[in-house]
Amino acid sequence: MGAALLDQAVELSLQAKNEAVRMDFPNKNKDVYLRIINGLGCSQSTCYQHLHRQADLEDAISTGRELISIAPKDNNFYLAGLFELNIAVVDALSDVSKAGRL
Repeated sequence: MGAALLDQAVELSLQAKNEAVRMDFPNKNKDVYLRIINGLGCSQSTCYQHLHRQADLEDAISTGRELISIAPKDNNFYLAGLFELNIAVVDALSDVSKAGRL
């Protein structure tokens, strides 16, 4: 998967999030908003996994934190947010280990 395509996935996900916020989805249609946030986090995490850019890792962690802060604890998106955070951290630790910094 190319960098331009991954970057485009993140950009489109960010556009979807911004439009959802503009339309007040966090209050009016929370399930759709959670789905959008989940997709954004997946895009950011995938960027980090393939391109190893620190900013992508930080963005994925931030989005995962947002997801678990707004999703009900019994909601699948809460679990997805925890999973995304775990994947991002494990990937980061793996990169640090490979570079001999652990």
